[in-house]
Amino acid sequence: MPLRSLPYNYIISHYLVKLSNPCYSAKLLVMKSFKDLLKDQQHEMIDRHKYVTKEFQDFGYRLALKLNDLKHKSLYIKLAKEKPRAILDQALSFAIDYPNAGNKARIFMWKIKDLSKSDKEKEKENSKLSGSKEKQQAMDIKASIFHKKIDPNSQEDK
Repeated sequence: MPLRSLPYNYIISHYLVKLSNPCYSAKLLVMKSFKDLLKDQQHEMIDRHKYVTKEFQDFGYRLALKLNDLKHKSLYIKLAKEKPRAILDQALSFAIDYPNAGNKARIFMWKIKDLSKSDKEKEKENSKLSGSKEKQQAMDIKASIFHKKIDPNSQEDK
């Protein structure tokens, strides 16, 4: 995370927590400059996310954090890579807003399955409609090419 995107109040509160802890207070007798505090915080953030290089990895990790399921973060990274973002966002908002959710991750997975199923059904309906229209157009073109419509009232052949 870049140095400038860290909230200052978080850094200061983090520093104050360390000062109040007796283990740290012996080490922190000398007051650090704000620049040093920012550098320390940046090193902690880099260590925490040093293997995240792609955007979908970050999104999958954030999904795991929001669902309180860090044990299965690799699953969420895989979902972020393979599934459309719209489906994941809808499922996440549904799982977070679900009342009395014991396991938000389970609700999230169920909703992904439900949304994917409805998308496949819509795709099938659209392909059936477009396929039948295309077939009808092709048949009309073939009929107009190979079979000239003869009008009994026309007097061209007479």
